[in-house]
Amino acid sequence: TKDQLLTIVSIEQARQWKKDRLVAEVETHGFDHFSRSPLYPDVLVTEYADVLLYLSFLSFGELHADLALYTLRDLGIRPGNGWRATPSARFSSVEEARSEFSFRWLTELLELSGVEALPRELRDRSGWPEAVGAGAVRARERFAWHLSEHYRAMGETESAIAVLEEEVSLRAIERRVRLVHAERGREAVQPILENLLVDPPSSDVLLFAEDFWTRKFEGNRRSVVTEALRSARIIELDSRFRGAPEGGAAKYFEDEGAKVYRRENHLWLALFGILFWEEIFGGEGAAIHSEFERIPKDLREGPFYTRNEAAIERKLRLLRDEDPRALMEPTIDLYAGTPNGVFGWHPSIVPMVFGFLEAAKNSPGDVGRVLREIARDWDGCSYGFPDLLVVRDGIPSFIEIKTEGDSLSRKQLRQLALLSESGFPAEVVRVKWSDGDGQTYVVVDVEATGG
Repeated sequence: TKDQLLTIVSIEQARQWKKDRLVAEVETHGFDHFSRSPLYPDVLVTEYADVLLYLSFLSFGELHADLALYTLRDLGIRPGNGWRATPSARFSSVEEARSEFSFRWLTELLELSGVEALPRELRDRSGWPEAVGAGAVRARERFAWHLSEHYRAMGETESAIAVLEEEVSLRAIERRVRLVHAERGREAVQPILENLLVDPPSSDVLLFAEDFWTRKFEGNRRSVVTEALRSARIIELDSRFRGAPEGGAAKYFEDEGAKVYRRENHLWLALFGILFWEEIFGGEGAAIHSEFERIPKDLREGPFYTRNEAAIERKLRLLRDEDPRALMEPTIDLYAGTPNGVFGWHPSIVPMVFGFLEAAKNSPGDVGRVLREIARDWDGCSYGFPDLLVVRDGIPSFIEIKTEGDSLSRKQLRQLALLSESGFPAEVVRVKWSDGDGQTYVVVDVEATGG
C-alpha cells in the first residue's frame, strides 16, 4: 500500500507523490535500507512462517522446534548419539509427512483458539484427512483426544464420544467407555466392553475392560488395582528407611538370605537391548532421524517385531537352549558404554542380567515370553516392571514395594500379571513402619540459655 511504501522511502515530500513514483523510488534502494524500515519484520517473517514451520517439522518431527540442541552440542554440553553417523529421512513419503503435519497443526490450532477456529468440515471425523503412517495415526489420536475434551467441556457429550469412536489407544477407549456409560447407561456400554474383552487392541485395554466389567456388571466396588494393593502381604521395616523403602525392603530380604537386585525396568530393558542390539540399531528399520535421537523408528512406532520376527525368535531359542554368555558377550564387548535410548550401561547391569539368566534356568519362568512382549509393544511394555529382583534358593521372583499412601498403577499391575503368566513369582508387598526397641535415636539439645 502507499502508506507501507512511505515507511520505506522516508522522504517528507514523498507524501505528495503518486504510487508509481513511490514504487520506482523504493526500487532504487538496496535490501539493507529496507531491512531498517518498520515494515521489514512484518513482511519478511509473516510471508514465510508456515513454510519455515513445515521445514522445521520435516527436520525435527515437532512444531516450533528450535536449534538449541545444536547450540548445546557445539558448546560440548549435549553430545550426539555417537553411533549413527548419517541420520535418515524422517518420512518415507510426502503424503506421510503432510498427513502427520496436518493433524499436529490442527491440534495446535484447537489448543490455541478452540473448536470454533477449526474449519467446519473438520469438527467431526467424517471430514478428517487420512492418517498415513504410524506417526500420523498417533497425531490423529492426540487431535481426537483434545477435540473430545473440548466438546466435553462444552457439554456436547455425544460429539465427544463420536470423535473417539475409531481410536484404539488406552486413554481414548477409557474416556469413550466412561462417557457412554455415564450418558447412555449400562445397556449401551455392554457391547463395547464385550468387544474389547474378546478382541482388545492391547493388554492395557484388556485390563481396563476387565476392571470396568467387574465393577459395573459384577458388583465389585473396588478396582482390580485396589484389590491387588489391599490383598498384598505386609512386611515390617525399621522407620529409618522411610525415605528409601525399596532399600529397606532389599535389606529385609537379604537378611532372610536372598540375593536382591534393585533396578526396576533396567533388568528387562538391558536384557532386551543387549540381546537384540543388532536388530534394534543395525537392522533395516533402525532409522534415526537426528544425531540427538536414541530410539529407532521401528521400535518406537511398532513394526519392530514384525520386521525382525525370524531373527528375534531364533535368538530367543538360543537364549533358552544355549549359554547366554556366549550369545551376548560379543555384543557387550563391542558396544559397552555406547549411548542409546533403550538402557544405560551402569556397572551393575551386566552382572545382574547374567545373574538373573542363571537363576531363571532353575525356574519355570519363560524369559522369552516377556522379551517378545517388549518387542511387540515397546511403548506399552518398556516400563512398569517391579522394584526388586529377589533370588532365593536360586529361584528368581519379582516384588513391587508400596508404602502407606502409595498407589499401584494399571501398568504396574499388568507387568506383574505378565511376569506371573510367564512363570515367574511376582507380587506386591506393602511396607509397615516400625519404631521397635532396637531403634537408635540421636537427640540434639538446641536450647540456648535465656533464649
